[in-house]
Amino acid sequence: MTAYVKLLRHGSMYAVSVVLSKLASMCLLPVYTRYLSPTDYGIMELLELTSFIVITLIGINLSDAVFCYYAEAQTAAERNLVISTALIGAAAVSCIAALLGLCAARTLSRIVFGAPDWARFFRITFITIAFSLPQEIGLAYLRARSQSSTVAAFQIGRLLITIVLNLLFLIHFSLGIVSVLYSALISSAVSVVLLTVVLYRNERVLFQWTLFWKLFRFALPLGLAGLAMLCVNFGDRAFLVRWVSLSDIGIYSLAYKLGMLVSYVQLPFSMYWNAEMYSVVKERGGTALYARVCTYFLFALTAAALALSIFARPLLVLLAAPSFAAAAQYVPAVAFAYVLRGLGDYFRNVFSLEKRPSMNLAVLFVGAFVCLSGYAVLIPAFRMWGAVIATQLSFAAMAVAAFISGQKVRPFRFEFGRIARLLLSATLCWMALQTVHPRSISASVLTGAVAFAAWPVVLYCWRFFNARELQILTELGARMRALAERRAAPPVTR
Repeated sequence: MTAYVKLLRHGSMYAVSVVLSKLASMCLLPVYTRYLSPTDYGIMELLELTSFIVITLIGINLSDAVFCYYAEAQTAAERNLVISTALIGAAAVSCIAALLGLCAARTLSRIVFGAPDWARFFRITFITIAFSLPQEIGLAYLRARSQSSTVAAFQIGRLLITIVLNLLFLIHFSLGIVSVLYSALISSAVSVVLLTVVLYRNERVLFQWTLFWKLFRFALPLGLAGLAMLCVNFGDRAFLVRWVSLSDIGIYSLAYKLGMLVSYVQLPFSMYWNAEMYSVVKERGGTALYARVCTYFLFALTAAALALSIFARPLLVLLAAPSFAAAAQYVPAVAFAYVLRGLGDYFRNVFSLEKRPSMNLAVLFVGAFVCLSGYAVLIPAFRMWGAVIATQLSFAAMAVAAFISGQKVRPFRFEFGRIARLLLSATLCWMALQTVHPRSISASVLTGAVAFAAWPVVLYCWRFFNARELQILTELGARMRALAERRAAPPVTR
């Protein structure tokens, strides 16, 4: 099985769980909005933000360290030591953090909500955090072994448990926001128990303090980098609230969420590639393969961004009220920003390959500085467009900084000529569509489909595809035609 086939196969398995999770959220939204008030949603948002910050600080990126040291291990015993040490250490760290959180629950409630009344919500949240890091390590073990189907099964199983418990607690017991908290706690606990059974079914329980310290030192800068990304992703709201109306912020937030859908194309890819890249670069021709995968990865991101840009208006008509129609103008710019982010994330992978996570942190702090400076300067002048431009500048700065720094650590010959043709051809197709102003939604969908179909044609005419890729596409087309002919053929009677 070639590296590309493995990437497609395992990435598709991870994509299944991601897509099902998002579809479930959309389908259950009417139920949640009926049984939870806007105040409940506000409380949940702040609890989730608190949980994210705590998990980031205690090292949720420990899985990246596991991938590095697991790939470096030479024997099965060494690999078992890496996983076992990481799991036991993660359990200890998360339990200590949870205990501290339980003791500080009333204080946190006063800080976040201005009163101690919500302390019990924080207690449930921190108990759930105690299971989060061990769960991540268990899934990292399966990802390191390329067991994508097992990972997807665990994630889908956890999703089903969460949905059933949410519906039971919300509808039958009418527990309100506690329903969501208890569901997350129970599903996390069940997942950790099952993953531990899978891990230690054939392995020994071992722990080495020096190894865990290496893992933790590797992960700590990545965790702090998550805080920098928090500023980039949510800092714009803090500035916008001073310069635009709440209605404008609502329109901007919806546009941002649509543009961010590009990142859901990146997620299943990263779930596989971040564990596999250590082995790939060690193989013969691995350096060239690593650079080529970057081109294909960017192709997928660009396709998603172009589709979102073209069909933003019909999507908003389908999903939102007419008052949100103005969000369509911001979607292409946000989607393109997340293409730049994906490119920068790929360039930053070299820091993990070379065990230089502190350089990762430095690049993200550069991005956070550019972004916050952009918000401060551009939002007062250009309002929501200022926020979008600042986000683009931030992701572009991170991509440039990551590439320059990464090339000094370990040089790769990326296919920048092909990457430029990718981005320019997509931009040309989108700009051509802007010259057409269809009145109806059906006409908008039709012209959008034509523009999107024209993109690979433009790439072909621009000689983006090499001979091997054209051969594969021709063989794939022949197989699809043969399959269609077999299905269309009348059944043979005897």
